[in-house]
Amino acid sequence: MKICIIDDDNTCHFIARLLITKILVKPDILQFFNGQEAFDFIETWQHNPESLPSIILLDINMPVANGWRFLDMLRQLGNQYRPAIYITSSSQDHRDFSRMQNYDEVKGFLPKPVSKEILEQILIEE
Repeated sequence: MKICIIDDDNTCHFIARLLITKILVKPDILQFFNGQEAFDFIETWQHNPESLPSIILLDINMPVANGWRFLDMLRQLGNQYRPAIYITSSSQDHRDFSRMQNYDEVKGFLPKPVSKEILEQILIEE
């Protein structure tokens, strides 16, 4: 299973990577520090679906291209690539929860720090 972590925080990358490796045997983890880096990768490999992640853990507050911008760019590709995307954030702003409803691609919201139990449930379901 290929999983992508898009977050500008090194600690969040470390925790998510650590938890994923405790849940899955030999996961393939891609890491990006902003939405533009992740989008560039997906755009480059869009015609090679096995290179793309099936699950994306997406922070919404990042420099260069935040999570919302990443989702908009992903939609503009207009192809059949449809990963399961989970927003990860420490935000408690009701506007973020409302905005999330506008994206069918988003399967859910994971509060930071992500817990092993919640992550395990997601990885097993997908």
